[in-house]
Amino acid sequence: STSKKPTSASLQNDLLLYLNTHDELNTWSYANEHNIDHQLVIGTFRSIQSIGDIINMEQRTSRSIAPTDEGKTLIANGSYEYNLFQAVPSNKGIEQSELM
Repeated sequence: STSKKPTSASLQNDLLLYLNTHDELNTWSYANEHNIDHQLVIGTFRSIQSIGDIINMEQRTSRSIAPTDEGKTLIANGSYEYNLFQAVPSNKGIEQSELM
């Protein structure tokens, strides 16, 4: 999801200005930081690359893991088993039918 879509010329200019002061650029990070579609950044780099010997591109693959929505709920509230255990009074127990 993007909130803005820069023109091709302005994005080319922005990317080249960035590279003028940095040794390298991670397109994924750049796209996320600037709220730009990653494929637009890649396409713009390929366009710059087609002009001639201006930039060197190297494809890298990275992986990340993140919890699912259910995982986020479990992190916030504890596991189902933990919550069930917490529902049992420690001093007297509870009938299964009441626990259900």
